[in-house]
Amino acid sequence: MSQTTRALKAIATGDDYQALANAIEQVDYDSMFTCYMRLLELLSEEKEKIKEGIENLPHRNKQEQRDKFQRAFDLAAERILPLWHRLDQQLSAGLLRINAVDGEVFAFGKKGDPLAKTAGGMVVVLPGCKKEIGERVRFRVVQETEKLSFGRVIDLDAQSFYSLITQEVRDRIRDSLAVVDDYVKRGQATTTGDPLVELTELLRALQEVKNMSSTLRADESRRIAAQVLQYRRRLLFTAGVKLMFALISSREESDIHDFYRDGAEERTKALAALGLFRHYGYEAARQEFFQGEAPEGYTERLGEMSDKVDSMNAALEFMEFKSALDDALPRAKAYLDKMDRFFEKLVSRVKRVTDGLANEDLVDVEEFRSAIESAFSDDVLFAELRKSFRTSRDFLASRGAFMELNRRLGNQEALSAEAAFRPYLRHKITRAFGSDD
Repeated sequence: MSQTTRALKAIATGDDYQALANAIEQVDYDSMFTCYMRLLELLSEEKEKIKEGIENLPHRNKQEQRDKFQRAFDLAAERILPLWHRLDQQLSAGLLRINAVDGEVFAFGKKGDPLAKTAGGMVVVLPGCKKEIGERVRFRVVQETEKLSFGRVIDLDAQSFYSLITQEVRDRIRDSLAVVDDYVKRGQATTTGDPLVELTELLRALQEVKNMSSTLRADESRRIAAQVLQYRRRLLFTAGVKLMFALISSREESDIHDFYRDGAEERTKALAALGLFRHYGYEAARQEFFQGEAPEGYTERLGEMSDKVDSMNAALEFMEFKSALDDALPRAKAYLDKMDRFFEKLVSRVKRVTDGLANEDLVDVEEFRSAIESAFSDDVLFAELRKSFRTSRDFLASRGAFMELNRRLGNQEALSAEAAFRPYLRHKITRAFGSDD
C-alpha cells in the first residue's frame, strides 16, 4: 500500500470524515463547511509530507515527479474520499461560474491596497484586502482595464461555501420555475385547446424542483416547496376547469348520439340546441342576448312590428308584443344566471379536487383525468342542479322563459333545435329531480 493510500484511508476512517458524512445526510451546511475545511487542512498536511519525501529523492526531474504525484493524489482522493471530493468539485465549479481566479500578492499600491498577479500575468488591485506580500489570494475581477484591474476578495466562509456549491442547483430551480410561471400566465389567458397538453412535463419539472430543493438549507427548501405547491394548484386548477367542462360536454354529446340513434335529423338539431351541461352554449347565449344594450334581433323585431302599426288594433298589438318581450327578458336572464351559478359551483368543486391532488404530488395526467371524471359524474351534476332549481317544474319553467324570448325574437332555428332536444332534456331532468310532482 502506497504512502498516499495509507494517509487517505486514515482520513477516511477518521472522525472528521464521518462528521462530514453525517452533515451531508442531515443537510447541515455549516457543519459541512467546517468538516470540509478541516479535511482540506488534513489533506494539505499529508500532501506536504509526501512532497518533502519527493524532494529528498535523487530524481533528476523533480517537477515531473511532483506533477505525477499530484495527479495520483487527486485520483486516490476521489476514490477513497468521495464525499469530500464531490464537495470540492462543486466548490470548484461554483468558483468557475463566478470567474474566480487565484493570484499572489507581490506589492502594494499608492493607497496601500495589495496588488496581486494572476498566473496569466494580470495585475489586480484588491481594495480592503489584508494579505501580505507572498501570500496567495482568491478573488473575482470586477473591473478590467488595459493596465490595471480591480478585484473583490472571495472570503470562503459558511455562507459563501453554501452559495457556491448550491449555485448550479438554485439556477436550475430558478429556470424551471420560470418556465412553469410563463406557462401558467399564458395558460390562464387561453380558453381553448387540450388542457392536458404539456401538463405532464410541467408537473414532472415541478417534482424535480421539489427534489432538488431538498438538498438546500431547510428554510430555502421550505420556501421553494411552497412555491411548487402554489404552481401545482394553479396548473391543476386551470387544467381541471377546462377538462371538467370538456368532459361533461363530451358526455352529453355522446348521450345525445345514443338517445337519438335512430333519428339523424333530430340528433343534429338536438346537438345544436342550448345544452343542459354544455357550458360553451351558455357563454354564447349570454353573449348573444345580454352583452349589449339589447338582445340580438330585439331592435329589428320591434322595428318590423312598428312598421306595421297602421291602426289602433295594430298599435295595441305592438304594445302587447313589446310588453311581452320586455317581460321575457328578465325571466330569460334569470335562467342564465341560475345556470351560471350552477357552473360556478362546479368550478369551486374543481378547486377542491385539484387542491387535494396538488398536495399528493400528482404527476400522472391520466390519474388526473380519472379524478376529474369521478368527481363530476352525472349524480354529482344532478345534485348541483337541484341546488340551483327547486324542482323539475322550476327548471323547465325557467328554461321555458328563455325559449319564450327566442320565440318573441323569431329565432326559429333555436326553437326547432329546442323542440328536438326536449325529449332528451325531460329524460335527464327526470333523472335529476325524479318524476314530476
